[in-house]
Amino acid sequence: AYYYTGGKIVDPQNTLKSVWGQYNTITNDAIFRNNVILTNKNYVMNSDTLIYNTNSSFANIVGPTKIVYQNETDILSNKGWYNTKAEQMMLLNRSIIKHKNGNTITGDTVFYDKIKKQGEAFMNVIMVDSTQKSTLTGNYVFYDEIADAGFATDSAMLLDWSSKDSMWV
Repeated sequence: AYYYTGGKIVDPQNTLKSVWGQYNTITNDAIFRNNVILTNKNYVMNSDTLIYNTNSSFANIVGPTKIVYQNETDILSNKGWYNTKAEQMMLLNRSIIKHKNGNTITGDTVFYDKIKKQGEAFMNVIMVDSTQKSTLTGNYVFYDEIADAGFATDSAMLLDWSSKDSMWV
């Protein structure tokens, strides 16, 4: 099935709208292009291009995408996948997760579990804590939003910019 002038697909978790769409009844894959909006009770995803499987509820991010969680977290990516049922994702290509408190994490690869509020990032990771006025970098970073803690390994470095002079550790 195809549409060229606007349409939507609805499943129990999500509503997807776009200007152009294609649905394959054999694979249950839907390809959306142009003004793609995926809405869910917890978030809104805006994208240029998105591939969504109606059986698995996995969204494959293949173009510039922004996910907004109830105005508490913004996620920016252009490649990766998102499990809309479990609210878990793997983001590639220097994706960014921004929290309303000003904290951010950026990495070449980011695994994020919104329900557990935990994430892992790999390669060239930068985690900024604007409340503590510190930046943590490394090639592996784990962080826990609930515990408000993170750690880095593999070329780890901490920059504390909370006072007049910066401290590098």
